[in-house]
Amino acid sequence: MTNFAADRDQRGRYPQIANELNAMAEVDQAMRESFRNGAPWDFEVDRKNTKRLKEIIEELGN
Repeated sequence: MTNFAADRDQRGRYPQIANELNAMAEVDQAMRESFRNGAPWDFEVDRKNTKRLKEIIEELGN
């Protein structure tokens, strides 16, 4: 998985957001792996991530 905050230079002007996106991606990928192993799909993960991504885009522009 891509780590957007692995290198300080790659985090750019928004290191906190890069860290937040990494955390969101980890939760998302863990949920998807659980789903592949028979767990039910967690719609709440998608809902929360979509909501937060829209907020980030609104905050930073598109």
